[in-house]
Amino acid sequence: MNLKSTRSKERIKFYLVYLIYITVLFEAVFRLFYSISYNNTKILWRPFTAISHYAPGLIDELESNVRENDESFDILLLGGSVLTEQWGNIPTELNQLLKDSLTGPFMIHNMANPARTSRDSWQNYQLLENKPYDLVVLYHGINEVRFNHCPPEVFKDDYSHVDYYAKVNKLMNSSFFHYSILPLVYYQFEVNILRKLFKDNYLPFHAPTKTEKSDWLQYGSDVKTASVFYSNYDQLISKALDSDQQLITPQFIYYIPDDYSEEAFENKELDYGLHSNPVELWGNVQTVSKGIDAHNSEIKRLANEFKDNPNYQYLVFNSRIPKNRKNFDDLCHFTDNGSKLYVETLWPSIKKAYANSFKKKVEK
Repeated sequence: MNLKSTRSKERIKFYLVYLIYITVLFEAVFRLFYSISYNNTKILWRPFTAISHYAPGLIDELESNVRENDESFDILLLGGSVLTEQWGNIPTELNQLLKDSLTGPFMIHNMANPARTSRDSWQNYQLLENKPYDLVVLYHGINEVRFNHCPPEVFKDDYSHVDYYAKVNKLMNSSFFHYSILPLVYYQFEVNILRKLFKDNYLPFHAPTKTEKSDWLQYGSDVKTASVFYSNYDQLISKALDSDQQLITPQFIYYIPDDYSEEAFENKELDYGLHSNPVELWGNVQTVSKGIDAHNSEIKRLANEFKDNPNYQYLVFNSRIPKNRKNFDDLCHFTDNGSKLYVETLWPSIKKAYANSFKKKVEK
């Protein structure tokens, strides 16, 4: 009995050691794989930095130095591609205007990223909640329009019916991801392979215009994202104001010419500049227009609810940016001139926020 017992214990010990060895090897191999795949060597010792693949700039911003009551005027930009350097000149124009107009130092923290939505901004802002920004500019309206193109029973309020969010939602909330690469491996396997093999209830990141789910475009007129958009904005605005941060939420401006067609767009015959992206990237003319208008209505609704808070400002562009080829490269991205007009329209609100911020710092 003693001999059998001893052998049994040795066998268990062997299997435990072997399991630990396999786990460590698995961890090391996949850290190396993702560090090469994502071109990010930090993953080798900090697996959570792999989140930069989904939220570019987040890790750098988490490590940035934003100090309360210092002389710097810190502006956080949250939005989609419109506010990025890849798709326009707004960051450059804003930087130059602030340099020419402000007497003190400033820093623009640009967390806007192409194709991202109000949910991304809300998720990122929660991780950045301890950063004492002086001003937050929140600009969304178009990207989540894509997610309406599915049957009502498929739609999820956390956007997890979209393959991208099925992964990102879980990764953002995984504390284990801070110590191990395994959550990323598992969720990618679950979504990229298992879900696509055995379920038919996911939506691609972009509108299903030219995919096997193109028949789902008919569901886009039902703007299921409006209430989610409201919730994401409401939570972010509330959190910012509770932290005594100032916030500007402009309505989303877009331009679809009356004679729009995909063929005319491809032939560059429309009243656009570069003809960068067709409407079909987000849906069709009807679903995109209806979706953006619904989101703008939610922004206006929130503006009414927060209008008495001195730290909150609501902005409507209207005719300040004429809708023509001089200002629009496509339905939402601006030409150089359009970018300049956007920043000039935004400037009075920033100027007011700067004065308020300076006053607060003096009083403290």
